Amino acid sequence: MAVTLGMRANGPFYFDEVLFRKVLFNLSPLACSPYQDFVSGAALPDVCVLCLDYDENEAARHVLFHRVRAPTPDGQSFSYVIDPAGWIDAKHQVDGFATSQHAACMVLEITQRANPNGKSPSGKGK
Repeated sequence: MAVTLGMRANGPFYFDEVLFRKVLFNLSPLACSPYQDFVSGAALPDVCVLCLDYDENEAARHVLFHRVRAPTPDGQSFSYVIDPAGWIDAKHQVDGFATSQHAACMVLEITQRANPNGKSPSGKGK
């Protein structure tokens, strides 16, 4: 899908925000915001892609962040990241998240896309 939408087939590979948004749009009912500045861990949306370890060569890596809110007032919320980096030990690729451990600089918020045909996600009309 990425190659069909503009990524080079034989590197160097550069998967920018626009291409990410196109792929997400074509493969799912989800939408993605433009890059937003990272403010704090508490201000993160419940589902987002974090741009980490950005450097002056405009290289970075991206991880998926998910906050699970407590189902009841007395329940416990938690958050985690899914990190697909090949150099990360597999036991740490899905792990708890503490923003102080990461140099996050930008955020792509992931949301449910409005249904273009006007029907509710359940298919029962508006």
